[in-house]
Amino acid sequence: MGCSSMNMMNAGVFGYINLRTNCTFHLNPIVHNNWLCKCHRFSVIYKKPKHQVQCNFNEIHSQRQLNDSLIVLSKLSKIRSSLHAPVDYYGPSKLVDHKLPERIRNYQLLISVMLSSQTKDLVLGPVFSRLKTSLVKSDSSSEILTVENMLTHSEQSLSVLLEGVSFHQRKSKYILEMSKILMEKYDGNVPNDVNALLSFPGVGPKMTHIVMKEAFGIVSGIAVDTHVHRISNRLDWVRTWHAKSNGPERTRVQLESFLPESVWPEVNQTLVAFGQTICSAMRPQCEICPIQEYCVNKNLIPLGDRARNL
Repeated sequence: MGCSSMNMMNAGVFGYINLRTNCTFHLNPIVHNNWLCKCHRFSVIYKKPKHQVQCNFNEIHSQRQLNDSLIVLSKLSKIRSSLHAPVDYYGPSKLVDHKLPERIRNYQLLISVMLSSQTKDLVLGPVFSRLKTSLVKSDSSSEILTVENMLTHSEQSLSVLLEGVSFHQRKSKYILEMSKILMEKYDGNVPNDVNALLSFPGVGPKMTHIVMKEAFGIVSGIAVDTHVHRISNRLDWVRTWHAKSNGPERTRVQLESFLPESVWPEVNQTLVAFGQTICSAMRPQCEICPIQEYCVNKNLIPLGDRARNL
């Protein structure tokens, strides 16, 4: 609910917060230079109330973001075990045999994370299993995917094995280039360094943060995929959906700016499962959503084809 005709002082710099109703005013990013009155779960005040304080808009929005986000994460964490999502069975970390030596285990994790980019977990699982089986040397008695075995294959043969995942031809090139660098510079060991991982061809921030957390137990940042990006925008934690480029990376930067580091790992683990089961891109199941009251788009984006907008 809002009114675009409100007469606000210092509209370009300040907003107001009503201490009695917790009603906030902020600038609508779509309608330039028009102020909208936006109140979260309270009545809208159209007249200037007696109890007002002048405060910076960014501080108001950040505090509201923080409060709502922590409540939402807490609510979703309580139902997390009941959300039997594909990521729980075919996510990158689930495809790796954790009984393998660390060197091999971390390499397989890096490969699975690279393949997971823009690929559904239900597709990733079978392709990665096929890859592990097909890349074993003929004199090997076990199905172990190693960097040495990977480098015995050509880009063309690897591309055939990766058919099914998105951009499999490009990924086959990146994986072979990464494997070569890994052998030459790191003796086949995946480095536990963010900048080193980001220097590999085809490895971005999301992949890097997943590898750092799953392989080394280091929380280096929030891993933002399409689910985290979409849901964060639906909940109005960030406003990066219409960014012309690097939308997920912009989302990561904004989330990390106000979320405490202690919940960073929880953001990816929780929102991915929630996005795969309830808050899907197309036709989200809003009628059973446990956090519907915190979703600012529940009335703007109804069920059906119009859900394409988010």
